[in-house]
Amino acid sequence: MAQAAEKNVCGLVVEKFDKNIALPQVVVTDTLSALGQIAAMNRDAFNKPVLAITGSSGKTTVKTMLADILRECGNVHATKGNFNNHIGVPLTLLQLEATHDFAVIEMGASAIGEIAYLCSLAKPHITMVNNVMPAHIEGFGSIEGVAQAKGEIYERLSKTDTAVINLDEKFSSQWLSKIDNAVITVSLNNLHANCYAKNIQILESSS
Repeated sequence: MAQAAEKNVCGLVVEKFDKNIALPQVVVTDTLSALGQIAAMNRDAFNKPVLAITGSSGKTTVKTMLADILRECGNVHATKGNFNNHIGVPLTLLQLEATHDFAVIEMGASAIGEIAYLCSLAKPHITMVNNVMPAHIEGFGSIEGVAQAKGEIYERLSKTDTAVINLDEKFSSQWLSKIDNAVITVSLNNLHANCYAKNIQILESSS
């Protein structure tokens, strides 16, 4: 807290009052929970599109590409670096401002239930699972556990929201069976997808 006081902050949210700190202090039972609640309040004041991305790999790349595309249409607030966990996502949401036109939120997880929690804060309108791979599998128990955890990003969508489903992912049918809202499908191989790629060329420095 002393370090925070030195950075000219206007107040502190703490679990225990410190009489030696000459700053306003809001005492709460759990500072992490309070961080999430405050972040959710700031998100609720934002009435423009919020997009969320998760997956075992490539999250940051897809997030960056999507943010760059959306910048052609307006002011974008996107997750910085890999601030994608139960601390990073709330901090990202706290930086949302009325001047932003879009928010692109990257979400990571190390256990089942974490994506659901992050979605309860961010309340995204459009969500996507990039892929499911046996990365950091110890917190999920199995590859099926990874798919379940990543799939939580679709569970809190309302009927007016949109799920983007990667048909190349073997768990796509599992997610589709649980979705009751608009769906956009993507694929590198399936020509029945709403968006698909063809004539892909892999070059030495690009593709």
